Amino acid sequence: MGFPIWCPSVRSWTTLTPTSCGRGGRSSRAHRLRLPRRVPAVLGVGSRGPVRADLVADGPHALLAGTTGSGKSELLISWLVQLALSRAPDRLTLVLVDYKGGAAFGPLAGLPHTAGVLTDLDPAGTQRALSSLEAEVHRRERILAAHGAKDLSCLPPRVVVPRSGGGGGRVRHLGR
Repeated sequence: MGFPIWCPSVRSWTTLTPTSCGRGGRSSRAHRLRLPRRVPAVLGVGSRGPVRADLVADGPHALLAGTTGSGKSELLISWLVQLALSRAPDRLTLVLVDYKGGAAFGPLAGLPHTAGVLTDLDPAGTQRALSSLEAEVHRRERILAAHGAKDLSCLPPRVVVPRSGGGGGRVRHLGR
């Protein structure tokens, strides 16, 4: 996986790719868990044709920057709608942070994929969400560290990751 960086002034993607977990491709665990091989989306059209991003091949993180009115929110909405159309809600969950009072991502709040929309109008809700996110990241880090794995695909096949938050004994995979 790499980290896509799009620079509007250059209008191109540069991908920085860290090394794999030494298995020469997808691990048997990644295959067994049905981790997607690709999560592509067309972000726009440049002088050389469609500009694409893939959260598996280029991700899992992206940084988007631009001045006020440059179309950042519209690009993100387009990207998220493409992801939602290509993935079932049990395979994609969105938590949207919208510091325009909910005006930017409000239309996506009704998607079955959307777990919540955090806004600047509810700082206490945002703080709760950030605290929960921090706890989940630490939980995942502990599981990965305990097995010497850099990501989910590198975990040994025998590792079962319990659902956080009292999931009633159900199991969910770390990557969801």
